[in-house]
Amino acid sequence: MIELSQRRRVLTESLAFLAEDLVEFLVPLLERVALLVDEASSESERGDEPNGFEGLAARGPLDRLLLSEWLLASEEPDEFVRRFASSELSYLQVDRERPASTARIEVLVDSGPLCMGASRLAFLIVMTVLAQRATELGVPFALGVLGDEPGTYREGELSDLFAGWLKSRRSFLADVEHIEEWLDSGEVDAKRWLLTSQIPNSPLRQSRVVRAEASTWTEHGVSNISIWVDKRSATLPIVDPTSAVRLLRGFGLRKQAVAARDDLHAGAFSLPRFWTRSTRLLLRTTNPDVLLSLQVDATGGVNRGARRHQFSGPVIAAGVIGDRIVGAVIIGDELRIQTLGKSLGRSHHVAVSLSSLPFDPFGELETELQPLLFQSDFFLRARDKWFTIANHDITESNAITVVGSNVNDQPRVAFGIGQTLYVDGRRIDLDESVPTMNDIRLGSLRSTVAVKCVGGWKIVTDTASNVVPVEPDDTMIGVVDLMDGPVLVTLSAAGHVLRLRSHYKVKTLTAFSGWIGDYSLHPTLPLLAVSRGGASGDGVQGDIEVLHLGTEKIVATIRQSDDS
Repeated sequence: MIELSQRRRVLTESLAFLAEDLVEFLVPLLERVALLVDEASSESERGDEPNGFEGLAARGPLDRLLLSEWLLASEEPDEFVRRFASSELSYLQVDRERPASTARIEVLVDSGPLCMGASRLAFLIVMTVLAQRATELGVPFALGVLGDEPGTYREGELSDLFAGWLKSRRSFLADVEHIEEWLDSGEVDAKRWLLTSQIPNSPLRQSRVVRAEASTWTEHGVSNISIWVDKRSATLPIVDPTSAVRLLRGFGLRKQAVAARDDLHAGAFSLPRFWTRSTRLLLRTTNPDVLLSLQVDATGGVNRGARRHQFSGPVIAAGVIGDRIVGAVIIGDELRIQTLGKSLGRSHHVAVSLSSLPFDPFGELETELQPLLFQSDFFLRARDKWFTIANHDITESNAITVVGSNVNDQPRVAFGIGQTLYVDGRRIDLDESVPTMNDIRLGSLRSTVAVKCVGGWKIVTDTASNVVPVEPDDTMIGVVDLMDGPVLVTLSAAGHVLRLRSHYKVKTLTAFSGWIGDYSLHPTLPLLAVSRGGASGDGVQGDIEVLHLGTEKIVATIRQSDDS
């Protein structure tokens, strides 16, 4: 039996064939059920009746203390007390009949009409725990379904049996005779478990019974499941009914199981990107199916390590929408939207044929991670253009830029017609000093817009319009709203010096300056992520720092050699 401190890691690894968000949903429930199963299993594995004595032991109850030790107590009480405190006394050790060795663990599951929904979820949890127990004991795991021909157990890893079990719904209502036929057909010395919602009306030989049923309901569905393992019981809280439904419908099943790793390194990644209001950074890894995310504390507090997100195919664009990680993923010959977390709109209906895409999707895997934002439809950026995706269609958008806002499903969208700019429904008339509106930046406040013009950049707000001079070879990173108003964030031509520029002053951020290879500016907060190791695009990436432009402090550091 493994230590409780190891339980979560082991159970997480056993569910590597499921999407990460479903694993997170299941593991707390698995831990509760594992305690029940451990108690029931260890009770049967301790052996049966005593079978005399087999020797001496240094510990035991006083009624098994040797008579010679009691004689010592009467003759030399001080010595007796010393030996008792030092565990030097001798006790008779009871010999018990040894239980037979386990041939395999056999799980017989009821998939009849009384075992739907909540019961099936509880049975899956128990099956997972028992499959892991079989792995610990080094014995096979076998699964049988009531209603099938008795003895037709399916043997293998749970990951191999899972999809078949999901389809094993039966209209058959099992009786005790049928169950007994199944139990008699198993291997000799196998440990047998029966998972059912019925209470057998007669004792079942050589089997532990697990019973489950929904116990509490809310307007959103089942909120608690009661589960009994023999006479022991527990209540499983269902905090996320949507994940439960996705799991039982077979959504979130990975094409190939990916082993969980405690030693996941942050090395070999590209610069994380801020796309939405979330302070979670997304970044590519060397595996196109896997993204990492890092939660940044903007106050400079403790920052969480990297989290690994496994998708069902290569990811060409991604975003953080609420608590979800959402990706535009190549699955087979289609581009689909995959959501890790609660479902999002009609994202599961999106399926665009790769042959109809106006860009090479596999070519996008060789670029930095592109943004994916949501507002009824999905906005995706590829090859310096914006596209909208809805159901089976993808169309090029006339948006100049799309950025996240303080509302998860309401990104800020800018359009341009002639010399008129439209941002979130607001009209901004520009003069001939703006040669083109293809280069604009949106500030963290909805009223702030920066447009490239002759001699620099024009910052436009609800109350003012000012031109900010910028050196021709400097890089414009973006515009942020600080306490004293909107400012431009620029990087010198050599890539060494960061500056904050307004129409009346220029401030060099000396503490932040130094070689900067790449950067990502947060759309709603004064946070800037910069890489410190190698030039963007040259295949050499280094440490990453997250800078707070308001407090001028480094609030997070991500090192390539650090464990996540």
